[in-house]
Amino acid sequence: MTEPNRRIAIIDHVGSKAGMDYYTYMLASGLTQASCTVAVFSNFRKDDSSIRFFPYFITHTRSNLKKAWNHFSAFLKTALSCRRQGYKLAIVHLFSYTLKDLYALLILHIFGIKIIAIVHDVQSFAGNDHPLSQQIIFKYLTDRLMVHNRFSYRVAADSFGKTVTAKMKIIPHGNFHSLAKARPEQKAAARALLHLDPAITYLLFFGQIKDVKGLDIRIKAMPHLPGNVHLLIAGKPWKNDFRFYENLIDQSDAGARIHKQIGFIEDEQRDLLFKACDLLILPYKEIFQSGVQLMAMSYKIPIVASNLEPMRELIRHGESGFLFETENELSLAASVREALSRPDLLPSVAETAWERTKNTNDWKEIANQIINW
Repeated sequence: MTEPNRRIAIIDHVGSKAGMDYYTYMLASGLTQASCTVAVFSNFRKDDSSIRFFPYFITHTRSNLKKAWNHFSAFLKTALSCRRQGYKLAIVHLFSYTLKDLYALLILHIFGIKIIAIVHDVQSFAGNDHPLSQQIIFKYLTDRLMVHNRFSYRVAADSFGKTVTAKMKIIPHGNFHSLAKARPEQKAAARALLHLDPAITYLLFFGQIKDVKGLDIRIKAMPHLPGNVHLLIAGKPWKNDFRFYENLIDQSDAGARIHKQIGFIEDEQRDLLFKACDLLILPYKEIFQSGVQLMAMSYKIPIVASNLEPMRELIRHGESGFLFETENELSLAASVREALSRPDLLPSVAETAWERTKNTNDWKEIANQIINW
């Protein structure tokens, strides 16, 4: 990357709506440590004078028409601001490939802004991708494409061929070590604040509640676990009706051991939950990359995850976490029992996961990989 391109804009249209503000801010911090001038266009601000924040993306509205207009106008305003301030390179997050996404990137392209797209999901889990829009975005409206693991790269290669993978690079998802300052003695204090029983083992399901995240598998596994094991569900449904899960809980023999915090989880509450719980459960049916996985590893909370390829890139069973057969509640219950049967092993598992993400997933190193691309 040439010297003029050390002025970098990060365009994050999701931001604080779904926890992407952590990712964006830490990437921006990594870039500033690597001597870049960074502007963040999103819906949040941080108390950091080294980064310029432009909260152009309005966070909440119920009208679909207004959402589309807000999205379009925010990208137009962002493009104009980038041109005026000399930001000729922008990093953009991609989760879906609809006409709305196509128009947004087309605006940046028309204004002559080069685009590095972070492809979080090679295929949207919303199921509303427009194949032609995705082809145009990948082939013509982006200058470089960044994915977080080998699995995403291979899916892109199989779907789009060498034209796309020629400008694609695997750069890992960053860790949250600077955000997570958990210590073993903080567990008791966190449980007291959350009114949790100190004698109970708590499993945590955290994040947006989507069909592909497998909460139903997690609920079905509960009757196969001991009576002193409880489940905390913390998150907000996304294009999903929580009544489906409510019915599963009501019909479960273990329903009384399942506790719910349904809705947007504020930073302080998230911090307490990660400090208070004994295991994080990631029962995903499909995934390209999990930020919650990196968050848990940063908090040194051991993980039990489905054995999908993206999970296996960071988790080795019994060494840096525990794996189970995807969509198999009996296998999930067996892995949880295995983890809980080795209380002497769990601190070592958590520490190994933390160490594994310390350098490989360091934001400054990630920033250098982007700059030197």
